[in-house]
Amino acid sequence: MGIGDSLPRGWTTVVLREVVSLSRERIEPSSAPDSPYLGLEHIEPHTGKILGKAIARDMRSVSNRFRAGDVLYGKLRPYLNKVCIPDFDGLCSAELLVLTTVKALNPRFLRYWISQPEFVRFATQNAAGINLPRISFGVLAEYPIALPPISEQHRIAEQVDGLMLRGQAARANIDSAIPLLERLRQSILAAAFRGDLTADPRSVLSNDGERELLSGIRTRELRGALPNGWRWVTLDDLCWDAGYGTSAKCAYDGNGPAVLRIPNVHQGRLSTVDLKYVVDPANVSDELTIAPGDLLLVRTNGSRSLIGRAAVVREAYDKPHLFASYLIRLRLIGTGPSWAWVQLMMQAPQMRRVLEQKAASSAGQFNLSLSKLLPIRLPLPPSGELPRLVAKLESMLAVTSSVGHAIHGQLGSVSEVEDAILSKALHGELVPQDPNDEPASVLLERIRTERAGEGASRPRRGRRLART
Repeated sequence: MGIGDSLPRGWTTVVLREVVSLSRERIEPSSAPDSPYLGLEHIEPHTGKILGKAIARDMRSVSNRFRAGDVLYGKLRPYLNKVCIPDFDGLCSAELLVLTTVKALNPRFLRYWISQPEFVRFATQNAAGINLPRISFGVLAEYPIALPPISEQHRIAEQVDGLMLRGQAARANIDSAIPLLERLRQSILAAAFRGDLTADPRSVLSNDGERELLSGIRTRELRGALPNGWRWVTLDDLCWDAGYGTSAKCAYDGNGPAVLRIPNVHQGRLSTVDLKYVVDPANVSDELTIAPGDLLLVRTNGSRSLIGRAAVVREAYDKPHLFASYLIRLRLIGTGPSWAWVQLMMQAPQMRRVLEQKAASSAGQFNLSLSKLLPIRLPLPPSGELPRLVAKLESMLAVTSSVGHAIHGQLGSVSEVEDAILSKALHGELVPQDPNDEPASVLLERIRTERAGEGASRPRRGRRLART
């Protein structure tokens, strides 16, 4: 049912400015240094939950003052849907609109109305600015809303509050499963690294394929107990070439070959969704063209946890693809199963600890050089065992991925249910109407009359900064 459709008994249609006022009370934080302060970062998107607060004395810019029960609306990036109702007085960022309501509008009903997807889309589409889009109150003020009787608003708010609490509890339960799933994934990789996934612990004899794979690998002292037939090798042993990528200028509209960058190395896969291209093809060498068996690894990043993130090229590309200078390429020996094994071991927690320890920090960036990367050891099973182990490991990890997708799907389902609740509530379909409720139009008319009387008797005053 749209705003233009027939309304439930006692409801009426108004625009926001008829029932909501924008508080313009501004204050220097130094004038109220002990007051709590709310910024956009303190409001959780979509839920209205206040995540924390600061102290006014730590702020420098002129702030808005709010009172308990006011509705705070984030005007910056309105698609984030940051709306809350504090139960305390305080100051807030100028990026938050402080909305006060007339007696005909319950603040909680207003919060739900301006948090619904339809309103969020309206605010997002009408925001001004590209990098920092903002919505003005003047635009929001003309938005039409269906207004129930005030008593019904209270009932709607109570019912929605209870249902949203259930939704938050469901979301918390689902969220708690995500880190558990990641722990399971890490446990599987750690077990594979130790050799615990080997079905047959007995010695596995080398075959011709294994001798071919290991022909260039020197005998080394073992580190840690491994199953019979396994051995410790270095990354240097497992590649026939290694080097850094191109630093040639790239752009989305470049004329040269595509260049894989850090964003293209994601979750053990190489993505070609967000590609840049070399601007001047004369500045690059064909030697940097990637091929099957090439392991691309992140060597430089501001986040230590991303250092060493890797993916292997499994199939040839139709057109030449290069790799950027923030990546390292290891050209692995062997075939598909051995390539996949190296990539998987790069994700194991034992390997992650070593990679992060060896990453040097400079000017806020972490860097992993070839000289520190190549001597790192990893376990290598006999090549006759590799295909089965890789298939088993990838199958187990696929199960965790499938469960992860299901978990995120459940989160989406919770959001859909919450949106449906809001839609029904704001269209008079959630709680029953009471014929004894005073119609919203009657109360609004009385408020308009009172306002007109106050306006005639009150002298006009200019706006000024509030002081305490």
